[in-house]
Amino acid sequence: MIPDQHLWKTTISLTQLAHILYTFIFTRMPKNCAFCTAVFLSFILSPSLSANDDQKQWYDDAYVVLGINWHNTELHASDALNGDRKLGIMADEGAVSFLANISTRGYFLNPTSNFGYQFSFNIDSFNINHQLLNDGQFVNLNTSVKGEYIYITPVLFYNFGDKQITDGQGEYFRIGLGFGAGYLKASGSMYMTERNAATPTKIDINETTQSISFLLEYRYADYIARFTAGGPKTRPRLIELTFPEFALAEYTAFDIALSLGYVIQF
Repeated sequence: MIPDQHLWKTTISLTQLAHILYTFIFTRMPKNCAFCTAVFLSFILSPSLSANDDQKQWYDDAYVVLGINWHNTELHASDALNGDRKLGIMADEGAVSFLANISTRGYFLNPTSNFGYQFSFNIDSFNINHQLLNDGQFVNLNTSVKGEYIYITPVLFYNFGDKQITDGQGEYFRIGLGFGAGYLKASGSMYMTERNAATPTKIDINETTQSISFLLEYRYADYIARFTAGGPKTRPRLIELTFPEFALAEYTAFDIALSLGYVIQF
């Protein structure tokens, strides 16, 4: 079943924003810099496991979210030699499911700062058999890619509004971006549709690499809406398009989720 086109247009625009930020950072950062950032934030910024009442102004409380979730996985191929120009996209159809999620605390850098951080972690598998074209249409080209990924990133966010929601009162909006470490394993084939390749490209990835997470979150009282996009990005590898044309391809597994829910505070 092909997903609703209006939902996809909204989600694609958010995904494109995340991908632009992703591309901007990883084409200008030394390799393994993201991993170093993750280690640094984990050890330098990690809070104490216990806190007294005076310290509680540094963080908000953990909570459970019950609601609905739209989740999708995409595999992007881009050309590292041409400004990360898009080569092709394998796109899962996406699915709506019930959501029961535990959200970790968000920690502020100091009691008066609107900057804070939290951790994003995900592990999942995928099996994609559609390709997404520039016009937003899904096509089945008899290609498929399956695999699994894992990533963890500390996400630095900026908070607009209340830092804490107390007794169901308050409102905030957060936007965040984080770098970390990830692992991607994928196999199959895909057409590089943006280069009009006549034959599919074989996908064979088994790599520990860097990752990124992008966050948009709005909370009003006990209700929350959240958009996240993130995942691992591989190192460049040489692929053959239509002979004698080649490209230096980088693959990004995008884990995309849009959720709406009710918050049960701890």
